[in-house]
Amino acid sequence: MATPQFSVIITCHNQRKFIADAIQSAISQIHESREVIVVDDASSDGSDSVLKSYGEMIRLISLERNEGASEARNAGTAAARGNYLVYLDGDDLLKPWALLVYETRKCDCAGYLEPGIIVASGNTGTPIRRL
Repeated sequence: MATPQFSVIITCHNQRKFIADAIQSAISQIHESREVIVVDDASSDGSDSVLKSYGEMIRLISLERNEGASEARNAGTAAARGNYLVYLDGDDLLKPWALLVYETRKCDCAGYLEPGIIVASGNTGTPIRRL
């Protein structure tokens, strides 16, 4: 399997009402060289049934206890295979063309392009690249 250009990492904790929209926005990207990783941070509201319904369309990581957003992102990052990482909270959405825009602007983007979407490292504006 070829290395995806992007790893979209979605974190979820008790976001049953929103998580399907977030996942759908990631799997519906025009840019097809991507993987979608969803980290369930020990949800107790039935989010897991929504997540499991996506089957092989996503890589699901289920944490046994609530670790918080940072640890959930770290778990997703550790599993990511993409050259670039995009973080999305479970109640956020990507525009259908977002990854295509990131692809064309990956060298000159900085910080946050939209709320909840990080495609650059800290204040340096350097795209996060997996070495």
